[in-house]
This record gives sequence, C-alpha cells and structure tokens, in this order.
Amino acid sequence: MCKVCLQDFSLSYQTPDMEVTAIAGVNLNIYEGEFISIIGPSGCGKSTLLSALSGLNKDGEGLIRIDGNVGYMPQQDCLFPWRTVMDNVLLGPELHGRYSPSDKAYATSLLEKYGLKDSASKYPRELSGGMRQRTALIRTLVYGADILLLDEAFSALDYQTRLKVVDDIYSIIRQEKKTALLVTHDISEAISVSDRVCVMRGQPGTITTNISINYPKDMSPSDRRQSPDFQQYFHLLKEELQYEQRN
Repeated sequence: MCKVCLQDFSLSYQTPDMEVTAIAGVNLNIYEGEFISIIGPSGCGKSTLLSALSGLNKDGEGLIRIDGNVGYMPQQDCLFPWRTVMDNVLLGPELHGRYSPSDKAYATSLLEKYGLKDSASKYPRELSGGMRQRTALIRTLVYGADILLLDEAFSALDYQTRLKVVDDIYSIIRQEKKTALLVTHDISEAISVSDRVCVMRGQPGTITTNISINYPKDMSPSDRRQSPDFQQYFHLLKEELQYEQRN
C-alpha cells in the first residue's frame, strides 16, 4: 500500500523581486512500513518538501496523496519545559479535544516499553538528549501518527549520543510498524536506517536517484555501519551527490 504518493509535484514561492520555483517535478512513492531517506545539498528543497507533506505548506501543484496520519519531528524536540514528560506526550490529544483515559493508558504503555516509565513525572531539563528525542517520538505516536516525517531530527545531538539515539528511534519506528521519511545531510545516517535513499538536487529541487539499501529490517543502524558493504553504499551515494552538484 502506498502511504505517501507524489506525482509531478512542484512548489513555488514569491520573493519581493520574482517567483522562485523551490521544487519541480518530484515523483516519489513510499510504501507502508518503509523507511526512506532523502539526502542532498543545502537549499535543494528537502525541508520544503517535508513542509508540503506535513501540510505546513499547502501551496504547490501536482499530486500529493497521504494515506494516514502524519507526524512531524523537526531538528529540535520542541518539548514544553513547563510540562512533565507525561504531559508533553499527551499534548496532541489535548490540543485536538479528544483526550481520554485510553490515551493516557497508551502513553503509559509506550513510556514503559521504551524506558521512560520512571521519567514520566520529570521535566525536559532533567532528561538526556536521547530521552528527549524518545519522548518527542512517543508524543507523535500517541497523537496517532502512522507516517513520520523526520527533518534532520538527530543533527542537534553530539556524535556519540546521535548514534545511540538513531538506534533507539529506529527500533521504535520498526517495532511500532510505522512508515518514515528522513531528511538528512548525513550519508552514513541515511544508509544506516533506510530501505531506500533518494538523492535530491536543487534549484529547483527534484529527486534524481533512488537507491535500494539491502539490509534486514531487524538489523540495527549500528550493526549496519559495521557491515562489509556499508562503504560501498556510502561511495555510491557520495558519487551521486557529487555528480548532481557538478551538473
């Protein structure tokens, strides 16, 4: 089942001097349970594309079809510092006026399942970076998202923390059987989590290459990084990026 379908999607915006085409002719299908990454140089339209898919930007031409509820995770975790972990996790149902005991029961089960049960009454300032990211993801799951859009979601973390958090978030997404789209500048990160990696070039942005990454879904990102063919994927994608930047 296609969860995210784009056909000949284009998006422009108006500056004081001219109209600028940010994205042109993007075609992409993401199927249920897939984890897809988009890599590309700064300014190529990756985040603009996520904004369109999330509904934050409703302009554009062509087809966007979303089958399910979308959750958006930006670079910062955006936890409210005055709310506890549990209160942050329950924010979605509260804002949409549908909070119920079953939401709290679901939130409690997820916090317990992913190692945050003892932190439910803590505040974000009391959490590590990894715990904050897990809280942000659980908040998205409690809201009911089955399609996750990750916009440079790990880039604010230091390298060692980032590796651990990527393992954690990947495990949660796979265990909860979610569909995910990650935008990242990090080729290694993209390979470590993805079923497919798409290369995007800019001015205007479009997807030019779609490369399958053939690892078992139950293989962790850390284990992928240690596999013999990881460097082959890395060099292939690096060459694709360099080719796009030259042309």
